[in-house]
Amino acid sequence: MRFERVYLRELLARTERYDTIMFVSVLHEFFSYGEGISSVLKALADAEEMLVAGGDIVIRDMILLEYAKHTDYRVAGMIERISNSGELTSVVHEFEKYFGQINSIYKLNHLLLKYMYKENWAREGPEHYVPVTVEQYESIFSLLGMELVLRDSQLLPFLRQKWMDDFAFDEDELAPLISTGFLVARKIA
Repeated sequence: MRFERVYLRELLARTERYDTIMFVSVLHEFFSYGEGISSVLKALADAEEMLVAGGDIVIRDMILLEYAKHTDYRVAGMIERISNSGELTSVVHEFEKYFGQINSIYKLNHLLLKYMYKENWAREGPEHYVPVTVEQYESIFSLLGMELVLRDSQLLPFLRQKWMDDFAFDEDELAPLISTGFLVARKIA
């Protein structure tokens, strides 16, 4: 194994092809600091080109389902509890300056993934932690002619417990929240 610091596009000129290419907690940064979804698409298209037939792209990132953008079930009460948690009142306000009113499970989930890292906000600005949905990734893989072979998402136990401790959320409130998504797409031979 070797480690190199190179731009993904530079690897295309090489003759090497790979069995697996992994994107671990980086595609949300391609989106935030690049050109949005087009930067994510370019990276995945380049990765697909560098795979051998039958090779896999593995994505591990904070990935939510599209429905979360359109449902507000219990969100208002949860935001009220967050806002009443001392210093977090200002966090909610600052988050809403960048990402708009927290009026969906999607935006609430995004806030919950960011609030612990408030000291980074001045440097990272409006970095979007959950910009690309599962369905958007599925569409990209379809456009690339790849087969989705694994789709999994979960709330890590550490965060489940932290959010219960910090905000007294119950299991029903936590049920739609996600911290980690895994997608594996295979290049069709």
